Parts: sequence; structure tokens; C-alpha cells
Amino acid sequence: MSWYHTPGKDHDVVISTRVQLARNIADCAFVAHMKPSDAESIIRKVGAVLENGGFHRIDVSNVSRAQAHAMVEQQYAGPSFIKVSLPHALYLNEPCHLSVMLCEEEHIRIQCILPGASPEEAWEGVRRVDELLDASFVYAYDKSGKWGYLTQNPRRIGTGLLVSSTLFLPALTSNGRISSLASNLSHNGFSIREAANHSLLSRGYLYQISNRISVGLSENEILHRLKRAVAFLCEEERAARTTLPKNRLEALTNRIWRSWGILKYAYALPLGEFISLLSDVRLGVALGILDQVQMHEITTLFIEGLPATLTASLESQDGIPDKLDAARGALIRKKLKEAR
Repeated sequence: MSWYHTPGKDHDVVISTRVQLARNIADCAFVAHMKPSDAESIIRKVGAVLENGGFHRIDVSNVSRAQAHAMVEQQYAGPSFIKVSLPHALYLNEPCHLSVMLCEEEHIRIQCILPGASPEEAWEGVRRVDELLDASFVYAYDKSGKWGYLTQNPRRIGTGLLVSSTLFLPALTSNGRISSLASNLSHNGFSIREAANHSLLSRGYLYQISNRISVGLSENEILHRLKRAVAFLCEEERAARTTLPKNRLEALTNRIWRSWGILKYAYALPLGEFISLLSDVRLGVALGILDQVQMHEITTLFIEGLPATLTASLESQDGIPDKLDAARGALIRKKLKEAR
């Protein structure tokens, strides 16, 4: 079962939490300076340990373009992973929501993604994999103690830790406060930006907040700081939702119900319209206006309706349809009929 099939804490605002840990093997060149044979050696050695630890390998060069991009849409891999020219591989332990990217930006990038606000739980999953690999390999580390773990990306030097959460912030976007909040968070070591897998995602009011600093802080300090920042944004978003004037709330309620009706009965759903409509429905559930669908079911609809994930699903069934918008409409009608 994928991470987006289950409910999460604070899921009216927080879609998911992702923890990534960058590691490099000592006495090996960084990825930018590696030969293909060096990358293949790392994949073979690290992969053997991961397979013994419950992971299975996905060789990106042997899957379809849609399947590769679906991994990005589902957040098991980053956009740069599927563009790497060197030999590289993705190892998945989907029941534990864990993935490991080998020879992407770093030799090893361990990741755990969970629904809702769950940085400690995601870190625990990553930490276990890190300990598994640490028992078999010597990591590149600054022996002076000043810089910590050494990485190709200078932002990851130190702990090698990147913690991020994807947030649903329609009220803060509508009242224009998102820019000032982003500026304040930047001064405290965080970046907040629109989710970027698709240019049309801006219609979904989705943002990603992550730490910009990895050196000079412990893993627990980074996790705690991000947890506080996410909690603050949750409070601000909920407060903004409750201060809508009555006339605006009535118009919003009308829009939410219209969006629900279109999603339930539309024959074809272009991606941009689909994202806008589903965002209205998500807000309607968060405000208690709609109770016909649960929040995690909306997240599942969102992921499964994205182009690559939808195409990859259809490839394994009847083949790719002439019109993806019609296939998306059929999928959403079916899923909403099954909801609850």
C-alpha cells in the first residue's frame, strides 16, 4: 500500500512529510566525477545490502517513460533521478514507505515519505536504513568534526538531512499572506515554494517547506524546527479559513458543491481543471462542508489522476488511451462512486 492510501496527522493542511538522508562512500569520487563502472560497483554492493534488508530494485533504464515519471509524481524519487546519465537505480520498500536512490546526486539518498505531519516517524524509518548501510560501508566524513558528512550538494553537508512537508494552503494564498510568511520562514532557515512536479500544481494551493541548513545542527534539532514551522503554518491556515466573510463563505460553498458535482459526473477532466476541482473538494472536506469523501481518498485521487501515474496504470491494463482526459474522468467517476 502506497503512502497516499492512508490518513495522516493534520491532513487538512499537511499532505505528506518526506525525510531524505544523503550519504557518500569514503574514498570514492562524488557522482559528478564518477565513471560508469564506479557507479555500477556502488549499485551492486549497496544494492546487495538493501535487498537483504527487504528492498527490491527498480532499474529506471528498464521501465517505461511513464513508469519512471510516475515514481516522481508519487514522490518516491526526485525529478533529477530520472535524468541521470550514469548508471543509477531505485530500491523500494513500499510497505515501509522507504526508497533509496543510488548514484543520483549522491552515492546514496535514503528517503521515507509518510502521510500528514510525521517527521519523527519518517526519520525513524530513514535512520534504520542508514544504520543498516553504515554497518557495511565507511561513509565520507570530515574527520576534523567541522563539516560532518561530506556531500556533493553543499546544502547537505553536515547531517546530510533534508526534511520537507507538502502543505495545502488555499486560505493563506487567497488572503495574500503566503509571501510574508515565506520571507519570515526564510530568515529562520526554511524555504517554502510551490510544489513543482507540474506547472499546473499551483492551482492546487500546494507548497513545500524544507530546511535550508544541514550543517551546525543535529538531526533532532532540524526535525524539531521543521515540526514547529509546520505547526505554525497549520495554525495560520486554519485561522485564515475561519475568518472568511459570510458572503465569501456562501460563494465558496457554492463553488465547492459545483466542483464536487463536476468531478462525480464529468466525462473528461483536463489536468488543470481536475487539480482546481479537487482542491475545492479538499477544502470543502476540511471546512466540514462535504463529508462524502475522506481526506486521504482525495490525496489518492490526486496522485492517481496525475498524467504519468495514470498512464502507467493504464499501460498495465488495456494500453494507453487516445485521450488521457477521458481516462481521468472515468477513473475519478469510478473512485468517487466507491468512496465511503
